[in-house]
Amino acid sequence: MYFFKYYSPEDYKFLFKPNGISLRFSQPRILNDPFELLFVYDSPSQNTKIKMKEDILEKKGGYKEIENLALSSAKPIKELFENHNNDHQKIDRLIDMLYANIQFLEQDKINNKLNDTFGILSFTPQGYSRPMWSYYGKNHTGFAVEFDPYSLNLPSSNNENTVIKGVEYENERPKNLHPSEGLDPIFEALYTKDDEWTHEDEWRLVYPLKCIPITGSDPTGAPLHTHILNSKHVHKVLLGALSSKATEEEITKWIKDHAPHVKLHKLSLSKINYQLDYTEIEI
Repeated sequence: MYFFKYYSPEDYKFLFKPNGISLRFSQPRILNDPFELLFVYDSPSQNTKIKMKEDILEKKGGYKEIENLALSSAKPIKELFENHNNDHQKIDRLIDMLYANIQFLEQDKINNKLNDTFGILSFTPQGYSRPMWSYYGKNHTGFAVEFDPYSLNLPSSNNENTVIKGVEYENERPKNLHPSEGLDPIFEALYTKDDEWTHEDEWRLVYPLKCIPITGSDPTGAPLHTHILNSKHVHKVLLGALSSKATEEEITKWIKDHAPHVKLHKLSLSKINYQLDYTEIEI
C-alpha cells in the first residue's frame, strides 16, 4: 500500500539520497500541532501517590516540599495537612487536592521524557489535498513522494505496538497516561489527534527514537533521527502546481540516476473545478 508525504522545495537535498529517500522520525514537540503528546493529568499515578503517602506518613524524602506546598495552598488543603493525623483516607484526599496544584509540573516532566522517547513518521493516502499542498507543500511550490512504508525494514524495537495505522480523531485529549504504569496506552494515544485535523487522513508509524540513528540536527538544534527507504519502494513523485523548473530538474536527475522506475507527475490547477489535475512527465 502506498502513501504520500509532502515536502517544501528546499527539502530536496535532505530527502533524496543515492540509495533511496531519507525519512525523519520527528519528536512530537517539533510537529505543527502543539497538542501532540500534551496529555491531560488530573490525577496522580499510583506510584506517585504511594511515594507521596510514604513521604507524608514517615516525614521523609519529599516531605518538606509537600509541607511547603500544603501550607502555602488554600485553607482547606492547609487544614487537612495540619490535621490528617496519619489517617490514610485523609492523606489520600490531601494528595488528590495537592495534585491539582502540581499536575502541570508533572505534565511537563512526563511530556519532556516522552518527547525524547518516541519518533513519529506521518503520511497520508491523500496526495491531491489542496490544503496540505498549501501548508506542507509550501503553497504548491514543493513536491510529494508516494512510497511504501511497509518496506522500511527498520531495526527491531521489540515492541508490538510499533505498527502503521490510521490516526483516530477525537475532541477530547487522552488522560492520565503515566509512563510508570506502562507504555502501551501511550503508544495508543500517539495515534490520536484533535478532530480539527480530520481532513489530513493521517497515518503514522510511531517508533522508539533509540532505534533510529541520529544523522545530524535541524535548525532548532533537535537531533535528526532518519532512516533510508530503498528507492525501489518509491512509486511516484508529484510536483506541486506552482513548483519551479529547478525543482523539476533536480528530481528528474535523481530519478534518472537512482530510481528510473519512479513516475514523475506535474500537478496543475483545474480550469473548471476546485481540484488538481496532473500530467506525467516523460523521463
